[in-house]
Order: sequence, then structure tokens, then C-alpha cells
Amino acid sequence: MDWWSIPGPARFVGRIASDIRAGRSCAVVLPTNAPKGLAAALRRVVESEGARSWRSLDVGAGQQSSALEHIHAWCSPHAGAPMPTSVLDLARSGDLEHSLLWIENIPSEQGADWGSFLEAYAEAVRPDEAWERGVLLMELIETKPAETPRKSVALAVHNYNAVVGELDMMFWAADQTSPDGGHTLEQRVRVGVISSVAGYDPDVVDLLAAMPLSRLFDPIDALAEFPLPASLDAFGEDDAWCSGGVGTVDGTRVLHPALCWPDSEMTAQERFTSASGPDSWASYFRISNVAETI
Repeated sequence: MDWWSIPGPARFVGRIASDIRAGRSCAVVLPTNAPKGLAAALRRVVESEGARSWRSLDVGAGQQSSALEHIHAWCSPHAGAPMPTSVLDLARSGDLEHSLLWIENIPSEQGADWGSFLEAYAEAVRPDEAWERGVLLMELIETKPAETPRKSVALAVHNYNAVVGELDMMFWAADQTSPDGGHTLEQRVRVGVISSVAGYDPDVVDLLAAMPLSRLFDPIDALAEFPLPASLDAFGEDDAWCSGGVGTVDGTRVLHPALCWPDSEMTAQERFTSASGPDSWASYFRISNVAETI
């Protein structure tokens, strides 16, 4: 099973695909620890429909200094092509007409500049028919809310937040612990525990799925070794989500489980409740749900 094929993530892919059909460019805003494979999932949808050809631009692999220069180099790979003087010139050149371009590996410090470019491009192509517009899909990782592009008639913004629900995590945990579809008592207990502890991160599911059942009821040591997605200093800030430390599950804001293990200065419960409120510890570690799973 692919992560982007389970219900919550699949709906996220579907919303982006819907905007592509409408001729809208998209800013796809992701946290640092977003699951891999989104571009491949979108490409499968686009190519299955056949209306546009999927092409990609790796910004990290180029030597250009600005978004306009990067796009021009992609449109005109041979030396000597005149450089457009503005985003409007680029849009009117016809180089992007009818195309679909996935733009990835944008350095986080350049996210605001690329976002401004995307806003200007969407405004430049707005008068065109939807089917004529070149569609840009821009992957923005760790872009703070204040730097996120503003949606418009020809531009949609998709934040990978509030995408995952508890049932999605249970689907993923079941697939990772028993790909053959087994439904033993132990399997059902493992799925209940793993999905309760993992929060919104499928990588944590993968970590816990490899552990024996006896360790799942005390996963603190394993979580302590998991790469921390953010520092505690980020908690309570509006941009804590973009660094991967906070997410939303079924409408509830939760802390990443890797940040819930104790250190010499703060217990696990103190660490969690100081960031998410006094009731969050019990609601987050919902081990009691295992009784309903059995």
C-alpha cells in the first residue's frame, strides 16, 4: 500500500488534481518531515488523465539565482535564448503554454521569493483560458505562514495539515505490520497501539512496526532515538507546524511523538502538556483504544 493511496492523503492528492484540471497553479506547502512520494502520486493521476504531460524542475540542481532565471533556463535549455525581463514576459512567451511543471528542492530560505514569483505568474496567466494556462506545481518545504503565497483565481494553496485522521494511521499501521492482511489478536493490538502512539507521522509507524509487541507498550526509548523534527522552542509559535513538530489529527492539534520522551529537566508528560495543554497527554496516548480494537 502506498501512503498517498489511503483515504486522507488520497483526498489531499485529489484536491490538487482538481485544481490542475481547472488550470490553476498550486503551491504545495509541506512540513520538513512530510511523507515522501507526493510528486509520484500526483504524476500518476495526471498521466492517467492524459490532458497534460508531467515535467519537473529540480531547483537545487541549477545554478540560477532567481525563480525567473530558473524557469527561463528550463524553458530554453540552449544558450542564446533571450532572457524575459518580467514574469509577464515569461507568461506571454508561450514557453509554458499547455504545460505542467513540478518544481522541487527549493531551498527554504528562498521559499518567499519563489512564492512571490508564483503569485505573479498566476496573475499573468489569469486572463487565459484554463486549458491554455501553463500550470506550475511548486513544492514549498518549511515555508512559514507569512511567506506562503496567497490564493487567487489562477492559484491554489494546499497545506499538508489536517490531512491525516486516526483511521488513516490505523490503515497504515495494519499494512506495515501485516501486509498479508492477517487479523490475529496480536495484530489487532499492535495496530491499536502503533496508531495511537504515532500521531500523524507514518515514519513513526514504520519504526514501531518493526518492534516486538512487548516494547510497544513502552516505546519511549525508541522514540528518544527518532530524529527530532523541531525544538521545544518552536512550540506555541504559529510556524511550529512547518518544522514538523506539531500536526493535526482529526481536528486536534498534537505534538510529534518523538518530542514526548523525558529528559533530565522535564518528564514526558510535562514536556507534552506544556506544549499542548493539560488534557492532551491522555488524548494523545490513547492506549485505551486498544480495548476497542481487540
